[in-house]
Amino acid sequence: PDSDEEKTLTIDRKSSDEMHEKQNTKLPIKEPKVESKETENSCKLKDLLTEPVYTRLLESNTGLHLKSPQELTEMAMRYYDEVALPKLVSDFGSLELSPVDGRTLTDFMHTRGLRIRSLGQVVSHL
Repeated sequence: PDSDEEKTLTIDRKSSDEMHEKQNTKLPIKEPKVESKETENSCKLKDLLTEPVYTRLLESNTGLHLKSPQELTEMAMRYYDEVALPKLVSDFGSLELSPVDGRTLTDFMHTRGLRIRSLGQVVSHL
């Protein structure tokens, strides 16, 4: 076994002759080197993100740093389809916003992080 994989455990043994004297015996213990899925995901994200961005994500206390990049992508897509686009439609419906031309509509969508190619989905929600 590799020396870094092996730890030692000290146990107390009492001999029959000396009941009160302690004798240290070292037994090898092997710890599994299996990382948890969360730790693995966290390492992947740490490699993909800059240090300040990863730190901000970690400090957000949302647990998102434990998600895999695939899970985060799926969550973002769900948010886009289920929250962001319907919110835009409700803003149109409340007359809070009424773009008068294509440029205004494009700017409005882009400031909310929405792609103009999603305009068909917006229209289907109206």
